[in-house]
Amino acid sequence: MKYSFKSSIDKDIKSRIVLIDTGKELFDTSKKIASEYGVKLNTSDIPGTQLFRSTDKENDFLHLIDIKDLNSKKDFVSAFLNAIKSVRDFLSESLIIDARIDGSDSIIQAIVEAMELSNYHLYQYKSDQDKKFKSLDLSVQCIVEEGMQAEGDETAHKHAAIVKYQMKCMDLVNGPSNKIDPDHFASWLKDESKDLSIKTTILRKKEIVAKKLHGLLSVNKGSGKEPAFLILEYYGDPDDGKTLGLVGKGVTFDTGGVSIKPDKNMHYMKSDMGGAAAVLNATLAIAALGWKINIVAITPITENCVDGESIRPGDVIDSYSGKTIEVIHTDAEGRLILADALSYMAKNFEVDHIIDLATLTGSAVMTFGYAAAASFSNDDDLMDRISSAGLACSEKTWSLPLWETYGDQMKSDIADIKNMATLPMAGAITAAKFLEFFIEEHPSWAHLDIAGTSFGETHYSKDKAATGYGVQLLCYLAEELSGS
Repeated sequence: MKYSFKSSIDKDIKSRIVLIDTGKELFDTSKKIASEYGVKLNTSDIPGTQLFRSTDKENDFLHLIDIKDLNSKKDFVSAFLNAIKSVRDFLSESLIIDARIDGSDSIIQAIVEAMELSNYHLYQYKSDQDKKFKSLDLSVQCIVEEGMQAEGDETAHKHAAIVKYQMKCMDLVNGPSNKIDPDHFASWLKDESKDLSIKTTILRKKEIVAKKLHGLLSVNKGSGKEPAFLILEYYGDPDDGKTLGLVGKGVTFDTGGVSIKPDKNMHYMKSDMGGAAAVLNATLAIAALGWKINIVAITPITENCVDGESIRPGDVIDSYSGKTIEVIHTDAEGRLILADALSYMAKNFEVDHIIDLATLTGSAVMTFGYAAAASFSNDDDLMDRISSAGLACSEKTWSLPLWETYGDQMKSDIADIKNMATLPMAGAITAAKFLEFFIEEHPSWAHLDIAGTSFGETHYSKDKAATGYGVQLLCYLAEELSGS
């Protein structure tokens, strides 16, 4: 897509989406804007969207979007996506989107996000995919108030780049596990990072054994595919900038191991690497934008499968930190590989903050549904920054406590810690307390349990699909930390 920002309407472009507000405060302005397109608004009692079609020209239409009840960027994106879907067959080369009623930065972001996401689809593995989908490549002319043009250009450039990597994250999470396995992750990362100012380190099983990443190796024992331990380093401001450490859970398929999951919906367990996909793509986006911040990203990648060599409930395993873990439940595997990654980050890199993202617990889904990620932190300021970034980009988080009473539930009689509490309650919190045990007392750490937000209802599927949650959140946070 190509975006331009103007304060006047190009009369030659007849494909038009126009924002109006039928609420009392802006209704007079909406009537004036609508009249420029030949539409008379007499009442506020009109549908949320309304399409006017010309009968003589295919690309001649006017689509009104009433923003009266739209309260967040997510609402605006959804409204734009629905509008684009309804006019898709009429579009040719150019489109006007009149946003004078609310030319805010968040509206411009929503326009760009919706236009880019309108080309996303799930047909990668269909034999006749080219016949299923018409990709749009438009010149999008956004009409904004005088003085907003330069800001619009900058916002569009930035947000188009972020959404590009959000869609790459979605591709990874939506991909079947026989296609998106540890080998694919390693080769994909190598290809994606080669033209960016990023140092990429890819450890495979021999190096992982040498590094004594025992948590990752233990989970991988039941898989026929080698694990990977991926490290990205981006130094956008090596002298003075903040360094953000990011860790993402990368289980490319999770059977639950010996503590096997029920078969219903197990096909969705291809999505258990949503944290790794988000962390890697956020880092790539930040590097592509050249922001003045430093990022170290670590993602352990493996399957969790069932085999004669698989770890069993009751086993005691080692970890990179040197601490021992009693395995209570083999479906609590994500925290075992994260334990190694968090400890590796804290011991080997000087980072100001550590943030991990993981599709970790059903408890987080039971608590917040699909509306927000459960968040935990030992640093109130970092938690506030994450919350603000989440609200700004409509990737919400909500914090839960890390009180020591929950840590007591993780104490083991025979090892340093156990990987699951025996009481069937507060599962998201006790999982966070387990991870806290491996951050090597780092003073600024946050854990985001994205089990309910990474994969759910979307515009692209009748079933559940990837949302790309986390890419925008981390990018908004990094931009704020960098002062870009």
